[in-house]
Amino acid sequence: MSEANYALGLPKLFTLFFVTLGPIKLLGPFARATAGLTAAELHAMAVRAVGLATLIAIGGAFLGRALLESWQIPVFALRLTAGLILFVVAFRIVMQVYEPPAPHPTPGTPVEPPNLMQVVSPMVLTPYGIAALIVLLVLSQEVGRTGVIIGTLVVVMLLNLLSMVYVRPLLRTLGPVLLAIGTVLGLLQLALSVQIILTALRGLGVLSGAA
Repeated sequence: MSEANYALGLPKLFTLFFVTLGPIKLLGPFARATAGLTAAELHAMAVRAVGLATLIAIGGAFLGRALLESWQIPVFALRLTAGLILFVVAFRIVMQVYEPPAPHPTPGTPVEPPNLMQVVSPMVLTPYGIAALIVLLVLSQEVGRTGVIIGTLVVVMLLNLLSMVYVRPLLRTLGPVLLAIGTVLGLLQLALSVQIILTALRGLGVLSGAA
C-alpha cells in the first residue's frame, strides 16, 4: 500500500505529531518549571527528557500495537478511534485561548525544580499523543509506512529538544506567534478529524454515501 492510500499522508502526519507531541504545548509549562535552573541545567534536562521520551514513545507504541492486534479490532473501528482522538485534541487546543492563564508563583517563592519524569510526561509525552501514535502503527500495513511514522516522530522530538534548549528566548520573542500557530493547526486538525470520523462511519456501515 502506497503512502497516498493512507488517510494521513506525510504532511498531515507531521502536523498531527507536531500538535499532539510537539513543542507548542510544552514551551510554557517547561519554561515555568525550569525557571530556577541555570542555562546548563536546563539544557541537560532537555536532552535527558527528550531522549527518554522518545524511547518510551516508540517502545510503548509498539507494545500497544501488539496488544490491539491481538484483540483483532476492525480497521475502520481503529480509524474511528483515531478520528475521535484527533477531535478531542484539536478541540482542546482551539478552546485553550478561552481558558484562564496559569497562575504565576508569588515573587520570592522558591521554585521547586521538576524531576525528569515530570518533564517527560505529561509535558513532552501527552496521553492523547501516545494514543494517536499507537493507532497509526496499528493501521500501518507495511514496514515503509511504519518507518515514516517513527521517522516523523523522531523529527518532532528533535524539534522539542531545540525548542526546550532555547525556550527562554523563544518565548520572549515569539510567544504570541507560537500561540497563533498552535490555534491554526488545531483548527486544521479539527477538520481532518471530522473527515476521518465520517470515512470510518461509512466503512463500518453506519453512514451511507460517497467518502
